[in-house]
Amino acid sequence: MNDKNEMLYLMSLAPAKMMLEQHIISNSDFKKIKSTLIEKYQPIIPKLLG
Repeated sequence: MNDKNEMLYLMSLAPAKMMLEQHIISNSDFKKIKSTLIEKYQPIIPKLLG
Protein backbone atom coordinates (compact mmCIF):
# COMPACT_ATOMS: atom_id res chain seq x y z
CA MET A 1 0.00 0.00 0.00
CA ASN A 2 1.13 3.51 -0.75
CA ASP A 3 0.92 5.86 2.23
CA LYS A 4 1.19 8.86 -0.09
CA ASN A 5 -1.97 7.78 -1.95
CA GLU A 6 -3.77 7.18 1.34
CA MET A 7 -2.85 10.68 2.51
CA LEU A 8 -3.98 12.19 -0.80
CA TYR A 9 -7.32 10.37 -0.56
CA LEU A 10 -7.95 11.59 2.97
CA MET A 11 -6.86 15.14 2.12
CA SER A 12 -9.17 15.14 -0.89
CA LEU A 13 -12.13 13.89 1.12
CA ALA A 14 -11.67 16.30 4.05
CA PRO A 15 -12.83 19.49 2.25
CA ALA A 16 -15.91 17.68 0.94
CA LYS A 17 -16.77 16.52 4.47
CA MET A 18 -16.36 20.08 5.76
CA MET A 19 -18.64 21.46 3.03
CA LEU A 20 -21.24 18.79 3.81
CA GLU A 21 -21.15 19.65 7.53
CA GLN A 22 -21.60 23.35 6.73
CA HIS A 23 -24.52 22.51 4.38
CA ILE A 24 -22.69 24.00 1.39
CA ILE A 25 -23.16 20.79 -0.58
CA SER A 26 -25.91 18.18 -0.36
CA ASN A 27 -25.49 14.61 0.80
CA SER A 28 -25.90 13.39 -2.78
CA ASP A 29 -23.11 15.74 -3.93
CA PHE A 30 -20.87 14.38 -1.17
CA LYS A 31 -21.59 10.81 -2.27
CA LYS A 32 -20.68 11.72 -5.87
CA ILE A 33 -17.39 13.27 -4.74
CA LYS A 34 -16.61 10.29 -2.53
CA SER A 35 -17.35 7.77 -5.30
CA THR A 36 -15.08 9.70 -7.67
CA LEU A 37 -12.29 9.65 -5.09
CA ILE A 38 -12.82 5.94 -4.46
CA GLU A 39 -12.42 5.26 -8.18
CA LYS A 40 -9.26 7.35 -8.29
CA TYR A 41 -7.65 5.79 -5.23
CA GLN A 42 -9.17 2.28 -5.53
CA PRO A 43 -5.87 0.39 -5.02
CA ILE A 44 -5.64 1.71 -1.45
CA ILE A 45 -9.31 1.47 -0.46
CA PRO A 46 -9.06 -1.96 1.27
CA LYS A 47 -6.46 -0.51 3.64
CA LEU A 48 -8.69 2.48 4.42
CA LEU A 49 -11.80 0.39 5.01
CA GLY A 50 -10.08 -2.39 6.94
